Amino acid sequence: LGMHPRCGTLNGFMSHTHLPNFRMALDGKLITECHEFAWDRGLPLIGVTGDAALERELDGGLSGTPFLAVKHSTSRTVTAPADEGTEALRTFARQCALDWSERPAARPPERFALEISLDPQLVEHIEPAAGFIRQSEAVVALSGTDWQRDAQPAIKAAFAAALRPWIATLDGVTLSSEKVMLQQDPEKLVRFREYLHDWMTSQDAAWVV
Repeated sequence: LGMHPRCGTLNGFMSHTHLPNFRMALDGKLITECHEFAWDRGLPLIGVTGDAALERELDGGLSGTPFLAVKHSTSRTVTAPADEGTEALRTFARQCALDWSERPAARPPERFALEISLDPQLVEHIEPAAGFIRQSEAVVALSGTDWQRDAQPAIKAAFAAALRPWIATLDGVTLSSEKVMLQQDPEKLVRFREYLHDWMTSQDAAWVV
């Protein structure tokens, strides 16, 4: 996997968890996109690449996962590529593939409490069928014993609610290529750039209640 540091990471370039202002915690501990994807698939996570800040966040069931830093950041907007180039990435991937059998399948706890924190104005848009109980203005939670059955659909429902501002900002804008982007309505592109700029230059809190 190649992922970002989680939401709230001060020295992680464009740090976020899936979307702006979206956070996940399991049994009271913040988790990354890596945790979720590994548990979704139930397969060994044989290696992760990303911002150097991500490595220390691979805790819990992902502790010891081989990691290669491909950039080093001093803030959410300032980063520099690692000195090693593409060959280092190939070497890392090759070694991860050779050592795959040494990595156990990633599993969440048999019983878990999942919490998601997002913009309070978006919480009401989470489908009731997701099974969340609202804990505060910004936090919803559920208890489960089966990740695929209990957590996956719930995360997707919360994700869909959190996606609403992104969809609204991209309304009428197509970014399939640079050529296509340059043909878009300039006002809509400005709106999208301002949205990204405001998000990148603000500091998403690690957790909001």
